[in-house]
Amino acid sequence: MDEFASSGGLGGAQSPSADVLDDSHAKANAHFRAGEKLYREGETDEAVAEWRKAVALEPDNYIIRKQIWAVQNPERFYSGNVDYDWQAEQLRQGL
Repeated sequence: MDEFASSGGLGGAQSPSADVLDDSHAKANAHFRAGEKLYREGETDEAVAEWRKAVALEPDNYIIRKQIWAVQNPERFYSGNVDYDWQAEQLRQGL
């Protein structure tokens, strides 16, 4: 039996922990969750405002961007195929 299998792991290697993530990620996540809550409560404009705060902190977070796009442009997501060309154009425009 090899050492890895018998030891049950990678020896001294450690898994990344939540505190490795920077503060802006945590803040962006908080805005995202606040936006989700507002959206479930029917406060769409307020939800989008929270998500925009999150994107300002994490501009490369496409999950948050797509959430905004899907809420504001449902026809690009839920009517037939997802419009990836439109999404790429939004990114080029910085939206």
